[in-house]
Amino acid sequence: MITFEVKGMAELDRALKRFPIDMQREAVDKSLKAGGEIVRRHAANAVRSKFQKTPEKYRTGDLVKGITMRKDRSASMPTFNIGVFKRGWYGRLLETGWTPTGPRGHKTITSIYGLSPLKVTTKRTDAKTWRDWRAQRQQGRHKKEGMPWLEPSFMKNQYMIVDAIAASLRKYLNTYK
Repeated sequence: MITFEVKGMAELDRALKRFPIDMQREAVDKSLKAGGEIVRRHAANAVRSKFQKTPEKYRTGDLVKGITMRKDRSASMPTFNIGVFKRGWYGRLLETGWTPTGPRGHKTITSIYGLSPLKVTTKRTDAKTWRDWRAQRQQGRHKKEGMPWLEPSFMKNQYMIVDAIAASLRKYLNTYK
């Protein structure tokens, strides 16, 4: 859990109250975007460097382009989500890890995923429920460990993020003195 001690919130609140509500929102949104851009940029660089050095040599083009920042309009306070959405959906698997399910159909797996020979079936008639069927398909397979890249990008840059937000707010407030 991350905890920040922010000094001067009362002064900031008073300074923002001088402006109409739409200008207040604009100031906060711009400053949050400035802080989020640091995380997004660092995460893209982390993806490029981390996954190019692995033996699998993952192609990271879509993942890097898919790291985006979105404003969460449903939140009660200004919130921006940084992550992978449509284009780089597989980035979530790389971040948290996954269990390979192997090829489809009746095939013998020998060297795939470093397993011993194993007969795999995709016919659901062998199992009573989807959960049983999935468990049969994953027998003998081990979860691939995740290689976190998004959370460390935030943790390494947390002080730079706070500084960027403060600088952006300061710039905005000084513009309209």
